[in-house]
Amino acid sequence: MSKDPFSHLTEEEFNQLEDALALITILIGSADGEIDDKEITSAVKLTHIRKYFDKKELHDFYEKASEIIEDRIKELLDELPGDNRRRIDEVTRRLKDINPILHKLDVATATSIYKSLKSFAKHIAASSGGFLGAFSISREEEELIDLPMLDAWP
Repeated sequence: MSKDPFSHLTEEEFNQLEDALALITILIGSADGEIDDKEITSAVKLTHIRKYFDKKELHDFYEKASEIIEDRIKELLDELPGDNRRRIDEVTRRLKDINPILHKLDVATATSIYKSLKSFAKHIAASSGGFLGAFSISREEEELIDLPMLDAWP
C-alpha cells in the first residue's frame, strides 16, 4: 500500500488544491467573456474521467474532486466578482495561493499536479467554440492556459 502523497496537508490546503480545478474552469471560461455550459460540463466529465486515468498518485485527488467540482464551480461563481476582469484577477490570485501548497508536496506529486492542472486548462479551453472543435481556443484563453500564476515544475 502506498502512502497518501497529500496526507501531510491540512484539510484547508487539500480543499484549496481541489478548488484549483473549479477555479481553472472559471478562469478559462471567463477569458473570452462568458463561461458557458460546455466548459462546466467538460470540467465535470474530465474530473470524473481523471479519477480513473490520470497518474496513480492523483486518483484519490480526482476521486474527491469529482464529488464536489460542479457545486464548487457554482458556489465560486456566486462569490466571485461579476465583472469579468475583476473575476479573472481574483481567480488568478487564488490560484497563485496554491504555490506554497505545491511546495509542501514531494517533487513527483507536485509535478504531476502541475502538469495535470495545465492539461485540465487546455481541455477546458478546447471544450467550447470553434468549428467541430477545431480552432476552439481563443486568443484570450491561449494567454491563460499555461497557468502562468503557478510556479513551474519539471
